[in-house]
Amino acid sequence: MNKAVKIGLGVAGAGTGLGLFGWWLSEQIDYEPISIKVFTVSDKDITFNVVFSVENPTVFNVAVSKQVYDIYVAGHLISTANATERFRIMKKGTSTLLVNLKINFADIQDKIPAFHGVDLMLLNALQVAVEGRLSAKIGKVLPLFPIPIRSNFTIGDLL
Repeated sequence: MNKAVKIGLGVAGAGTGLGLFGWWLSEQIDYEPISIKVFTVSDKDITFNVVFSVENPTVFNVAVSKQVYDIYVAGHLISTANATERFRIMKKGTSTLLVNLKINFADIQDKIPAFHGVDLMLLNALQVAVEGRLSAKIGKVLPLFPIPIRSNFTIGDLL
């Protein structure tokens, strides 16, 4: 086997090992939604925030650089929100993550045909799921698999 092939196999093996380590570490991060606070309720939308407690039991500080949140209502993707605030999940510690979100009633009516023309303020039992993916790294080099977080509640919980 020539030297270039050996180097290529070594690099591929190291990359696979680092990828598996990044996946394992992202699976160690735990979260819990701890509160939902409503800012505004109007005839057009609900603006609210969700506070997550994020626990890192590992010996590595994790730097989160990007956050993407999908908002589902009754199982349908209604909107996506991005947050660019950077924060750190400290090693062997717990951090708090505050996410500001909005649900537009027009989006529900447009994206869920069964609710077109229905007064959404009367549909308190609609299930809402906020699913997030946090892009993170250890140090400046090792990216982790996106860290998943999720919270479930109903629109009635926001009113």
